[in-house]
This record gives sequence, structure tokens and C-alpha cells, in this order.
Amino acid sequence: MSNWKYSTFSKAIVSASCGSLASVCGKFAFGDTLTENFPARVISGLCILLFNSVMLALYVQVLQDVSALQASLLAFVCNYVVSTAIGIVLFRESISPSWALGAFLMTLGALRISREIPQKRKTSSKTS
Repeated sequence: MSNWKYSTFSKAIVSASCGSLASVCGKFAFGDTLTENFPARVISGLCILLFNSVMLALYVQVLQDVSALQASLLAFVCNYVVSTAIGIVLFRESISPSWALGAFLMTLGALRISREIPQKRKTSSKTS
């Protein structure tokens, strides 16, 4: 990621976080967790729209900085890591050492592939 801007990476992390949070809100809005609390379901449903809107807006900005493949790989890695962290913190999920190793190897592979892709070049429009 040496050629990537720091802000591009930050946008990708925030985008992935918003996507993961939208999933959590979906679990609350449509799952059995809040069966008795209708207003909380409605608020969770609205948060799904909010988080997905922010996620897509940031993802489009990332696409303007890097190629589509790089943006997809970056989104995959960030979403995978953020979703895992949310699962551990909010839902007390546990991961096995083999799962962690597999996730680590997938992340390394995605990052290696993204580094070998030629960087997207900004084209300047020349006026005559």
C-alpha cells in the first residue's frame, strides 16, 4: 500500500465499518433480539439506511483513487477484520486459532495482489 494515500485507506476502513454496522443494525431490526421493542426496530432499520449510504459514498470515493480491483480487495479485507472485531466485542463470538490463521493468510494474499496491480493513473484533460 505504499502508493495508496492514507486518506484512501481511512475511507476504506470507515466504509467497511459502516457496512458491518449496517449488518448489526439489520440483526437488531429483523432478528429476534428486539421482539418487544418496535421503536428500536424502526430506529435500527433507519440506521441500516444511514450506514449503507455512508458506506457506498465512501466506497465510491475510494474507487476514484484506486482501481476497482484494489478497492474491492481493500473493502474485503477491511470488512472481514471489522466484522470479526464487532462479532467478538458485541456478540461475544470466539474464533479458533485455525480461523485466525486463515483470515490472516487471506488478508495477506489480498494485500499482495493489490500491491501488484498497476496504480490507477489520473488523466488530465488537455484543452486546445
